[in-house]
Amino acid sequence: MGDPEFRKVLDEMWAVHVQKSADYGKTGDRFANYSAGERSGYDAWESVWLRIEEKVTRLENFVATGKLHNEQIEESLLDLANHVVIMLVLYRRKEAERCNGNLQLYLPPGC
Repeated sequence: MGDPEFRKVLDEMWAVHVQKSADYGKTGDRFANYSAGERSGYDAWESVWLRIEEKVTRLENFVATGKLHNEQIEESLLDLANHVVIMLVLYRRKEAERCNGNLQLYLPPGC
């Protein structure tokens, strides 16, 4: 059985995802802000990496100074965790599209 605190964090991640996707996503495409990277030649899943790097840099500053000025440490950590999950979801979609044209079905590597 998994740790109940871990489950609580997953529930918090979900709540943050729902809240933020209302601001960043569009109806039918909750990851529209990441898909916008395609205009610059990046797959949507690759553009998530830029957001991850931003969060990691912010966390590095927190580790070095012990403070953040524009958001709480827990918010940064939850955002980072959500970005990693979003990157995985978008990567799987791209792989499914590459393998069989179906955006909803994920196939393992190698199709």
